[in-house]
Amino acid sequence: MVRHTAPFFAVAAGVMAAVSLLNAQEVRATLGGRVTDAQGAVVPNATVTVISQETNVEQHARSNPQGNWTMQFLLPGTYAFTISAQGFKTARSGQIELQAADIKQIDTRLELGSTHETVAVTAEVPLIDTTSATSGTVISQQQLEEIPSMTHISTLLATLSPGVIAQDQNNNVGHLWSYNAASQLTANGGRNNVYSNMFLLDGFPNIKSGGNIAFNPSPDTLVEFRVQTKAYDAAIGRQAGATINQQSKSGKKNFSGELYEFNQNSAMNANLFQTNLIGGAVTPVHFNEYGGMFGGPVWLPKLYDGRKKTFFFVAFDDTRNINPLGTAPISIPTALERTGDAERACTIVGKALGLWPMSTGSKSAEEAANLASVVCSRVSTKMKQDGKDNVRTQKR
Repeated sequence: MVRHTAPFFAVAAGVMAAVSLLNAQEVRATLGGRVTDAQGAVVPNATVTVISQETNVEQHARSNPQGNWTMQFLLPGTYAFTISAQGFKTARSGQIELQAADIKQIDTRLELGSTHETVAVTAEVPLIDTTSATSGTVISQQQLEEIPSMTHISTLLATLSPGVIAQDQNNNVGHLWSYNAASQLTANGGRNNVYSNMFLLDGFPNIKSGGNIAFNPSPDTLVEFRVQTKAYDAAIGRQAGATINQQSKSGKKNFSGELYEFNQNSAMNANLFQTNLIGGAVTPVHFNEYGGMFGGPVWLPKLYDGRKKTFFFVAFDDTRNINPLGTAPISIPTALERTGDAERACTIVGKALGLWPMSTGSKSAEEAANLASVVCSRVSTKMKQDGKDNVRTQKR
């Protein structure tokens, strides 16, 4: 019996604060644009406020002398922004969806008027990002949650991206403890080994010795991940295939939690051909993967109110796997075989051989089975004789 236990405990806490500009393999998004007036002249020193719809966190910036503004390090999610300047109406955008490693630019034209008046910005977010050379596919949270999966390994969904295929899993069903199964991807003709790909978690390298993924998070703990391929910019490199850029969940403005259970049971399994041949029962398999998560704002009554600035997220996943099979089919000698009587086992082999005629066609299926029975009878007699000889040797 083989029992696997693969627990993990992950805690993520985010504190919203001003940060300096860093060039790195960034999983967070960037939002920016250019502010002009009705005649197309730039509007410098305009106040820009970017608001997260999930946390209500506000971040502020100002347009530079060229009218440009940029807000970096935004977690994937839904945002809106307002732009105000002296002598102009306040412009307010609609909801903007930012995905992992996105760089979105939305230009805004202000109208003359009072800042107390508000104008809705209806400019659409461009479908193609012309500010970055990197291309790829985003595997969304909806896909992570709803696409059926035997393995519950998120990285294998990278095969939804063009040019990415899964390597042979050696007829095994991988699970969260299998970093080999989670790493076996080939992208855009990269070499058929793990060194061709890079795995990132929240922007940090997530690889172990040998190039495999080091920590394999449960899909329920991820917001999404981006499969970045070819035409890398200076922030990404060191591989010939793809970069799997994963973004974990974080706490939001409201407390929320989730419990889950994934079960695989032999009650729904078909029997193996070899087991059917000897009249055996279905091999018992009891696989259970269960876990949960909880997150929200850090709020301690009368002590600390972290709403709009401090959040936490906790996740737990565990596996209980009871499976008598090892890494390969095995055979245990029966009581008769342990005494040297292998005739019954040989009879089964003979029946199996009898299912197919001999390859030369010179003997019928019945003759092949009879031949196997005779050979096995002689093998059994030899085994019994060897057993007696061994006993005599031990007595001496």
